[in-house]
Amino acid sequence: MGRAALVLLVVPIVAACGRNPSDVQANVSCKGAEANVHCDVVETHGMAPIQACWDLAYVCTNGTKLSGSYCQAVADGKTVPYEIPVVSIKGSDKCDTIETMTVEHFKLKVN
Repeated sequence: MGRAALVLLVVPIVAACGRNPSDVQANVSCKGAEANVHCDVVETHGMAPIQACWDLAYVCTNGTKLSGSYCQAVADGKTVPYEIPVVSIKGSDKCDTIETMTVEHFKLKVN
């Protein structure tokens, strides 16, 4: 498996679990690197403990498509890092270089 291309995405996510959606908001930003995809989950509005979950869809330079599902807890308006080792992505052995990443199906759950 080759290196991951540098890709940066920032996706705002809003929780609506029985509360006003403006009460809690979060962003997920991810960028690729050689061995890991690094994501930061940031609670941007509110202080409630939340669980942010998202899928990443990857497209490799050779056309291979990969995906993975991830979750990270965050609270108190903090930023929490989340590392995804490229070798842990199912099918990564068929990927030469990750060219693009797209966040799909993002959700927040207020704990």
